Amino acid sequence: MKKDEVKNNTGVDDPLIDPADDCLDRDNFAKRIFILIDNTPLDSHLRVGILGDWGSGKTTAMNFIKHYCQEKGHPVAMFHPWQFHSREDAWKGFVASLDKGLATWRSLPIGNFRRKRIIKDFSGKARKLAEIADTKIGKAIAELILSPLENLLNETKKNVSRDLKNILQDKRLYIFIDDLDRAEPEIVYDMLMLLNEIFDLYQCIFIIGLDTKTVSDVLKNKLGYINSKEFLDKIINWPFELPMPSNFDWNELLDKELEQTALSVIKDAINGIKDVLPKNPRKFKHYLRYLNSLHKGFLSRFAKEELDWKMLYLAQLLRIEFPDVFKSLM
Repeated sequence: MKKDEVKNNTGVDDPLIDPADDCLDRDNFAKRIFILIDNTPLDSHLRVGILGDWGSGKTTAMNFIKHYCQEKGHPVAMFHPWQFHSREDAWKGFVASLDKGLATWRSLPIGNFRRKRIIKDFSGKARKLAEIADTKIGKAIAELILSPLENLLNETKKNVSRDLKNILQDKRLYIFIDDLDRAEPEIVYDMLMLLNEIFDLYQCIFIIGLDTKTVSDVLKNKLGYINSKEFLDKIINWPFELPMPSNFDWNELLDKELEQTALSVIKDAINGIKDVLPKNPRKFKHYLRYLNSLHKGFLSRFAKEELDWKMLYLAQLLRIEFPDVFKSLM
C-alpha cells in the first residue's frame, strides 16, 4: 500500500481532517463558510451552526473549517461536550479546551488537566474553577463563566474582552463545539445559554455541530411551553445545513472505497445498485465494508459466475436498512 493511501484509509466513523481527502464536496462547503466569517468585521461575535443528521459529515466539515482557520493563523479550541456527564465537569472541560487552544497558539507550555473536586456547590463557592487554567486568559474565561453567580457579569465580560483583544490582535478565537446533540440534556441546555448570555465576546467565533431535531427535542422537554425552534434560532446566528452530495460525489466516494477498503466487493454488481445505496456517508461506508467482510469471511468460496451478486447485495442492504421487512420475507 502506498504512503498516501495509508493516510486516506480511515475507519468508518473517523471524520476526515485533510480537505484533500474529500469526495463529498464538504471542502467547498467549509471553505465558503470560512470565507464568509473571515470577511465580517474583526470585532464580530458569531455562533455558526453546522447542521445535519447523524453520520452526515458535520465533524468532517468542522475539521475543514478548522484547517482554514489555522492556515490563516487563528487560534482554535476544540470542545466535545458529550464526553462529560455533569455540568460541573463540562464547564471545567470547556475552560480547559479554550485554555489549551490559546496556549498552543502562543506556544506556551500546557499543564495536565488538574482533575480536582473543584466544584462542590455550583451555586456557591465555585471560584476555584480558574485553577484548572494554565494561562492568564484561561483563568479570566473561568471567572467569566462564574460571574453571573456573583453578579459580576458585565464587569468580568469587559475585562475578558479587553484581555482577548490584547492577545488576539488581528486574529479571532475559533471555538469548535462538536456533537452538542450527543451531550447530556442538562449540558445541552446550559451550553446554549452560556453561548447566548455570557460568551458573546468580540473576536470569538463559535462553530457548533448539531442535529437540530435532537437538540429541539431536548429543549422541548426542558422548556416545555417555549417554542424550541425559535429558541434555537436565537442562539445560532448563521445556520448552515450540510448539502446532499451530488451523484458525481457519491460515485467518487464509491470508487475510493472500492479501491482502498472494499477491495473484495464486485464493482459491476455494486455499480448496478448504486442508486439505492444509503445517502448518508457513514451508513454508505458501513454497508460497503460489511460487504467486504462477507466476501472475505463467507463468499470467497464462490466463483463470480455462481451467484447473482447484484441480488445478493440488495438483499444485504435490505437486511441492514429494513431488518423487520427482511425477516418477514425470509
